[in-house]
Amino acid sequence: MDKHLIRKIVKLTGQEQASLCCVVAYQGSVPRKDYPMMLVYASGDSVGTVGGGMLEHEVIEKGRSLKDRTPLLLDFDLTNKDLTIGAGICGGNMSVLIQRIDTGLQKLFREFDTEIDGGSNPGLQLELNVVDGAVPTWSLTSMGSSTIQPVMDRPDPEKGEKIRIRYPNRSAPRLHVFGAGHVGAAVARLAIQLELETLVYDDRVELLDKTRLNGALTVPLQDPAGWKELPYSQQDYVVLASRSHRHDLDLLKAILKSPPAYVGALASKRKWALMRSDLLENGYNQDVVDGVHSPVGLKINAETVSEIAVSIMAEVIAEYRGAGI
Repeated sequence: MDKHLIRKIVKLTGQEQASLCCVVAYQGSVPRKDYPMMLVYASGDSVGTVGGGMLEHEVIEKGRSLKDRTPLLLDFDLTNKDLTIGAGICGGNMSVLIQRIDTGLQKLFREFDTEIDGGSNPGLQLELNVVDGAVPTWSLTSMGSSTIQPVMDRPDPEKGEKIRIRYPNRSAPRLHVFGAGHVGAAVARLAIQLELETLVYDDRVELLDKTRLNGALTVPLQDPAGWKELPYSQQDYVVLASRSHRHDLDLLKAILKSPPAYVGALASKRKWALMRSDLLENGYNQDVVDGVHSPVGLKINAETVSEIAVSIMAEVIAEYRGAGI
């Protein structure tokens, strides 16, 4: 779930009217399948997106003008074949819940935000009966620490079951970038733009300028050898882009003793072959070593620093979205 959206809900004042808009069901081809949320203010300003286009325009108009406490459930048919009209042509159908944010819902989001800051792993649960239009029920729940996609429990209408969607407290993994040089900095800037929680490590303090790194969290180190004690979890992602193959190899030897979900190492084919050989000679498991993404990045013939950063982040996205590339 988008932490920026959560914080916006928490910071709403009593004078601000706003609606929470959630995709709660879909069939076939639709703009998004990750049950997105969008916050819509009475002014028409919005945070987040439910898919864009005319669909989103209608959701915003309904959300900004929702006056009472009765939620709306809008069904969108996106199977239009006539390109001369503005109706959706994606090919599927989707439903969007629009709910006025009252003090009770805001309190729940505040508790959710507090638990996240406290280091626990909460989730939000939405229950909704789409048949009779009953008021949706929100509650806190727990979720697996590696979960970054909402989980939908498909209802059985014959049994009167409700839609149940459980939202994790993050929509992308935490990314650790070791090395704040040209490529490391470009990766961090792009990761922040993609809304990943990003930490950058380097012993060169002058490179750890938050403006240069697009606001990424920075961790100054005494020396590269200090990188061996790494503050990551097994659900995190790590990209190695230090200034020296010796530092990268030291990092790999520490990381691969308890590998995170993803490790990418900036290297040429020859550099990786030499590091791989060293790791195997030092007793590291071959399957673990071969799980390292190196040379890191999707193969798009990238040459410039920015292009290399795009290829790395494209691989990171493909990995956590399960693209199977």
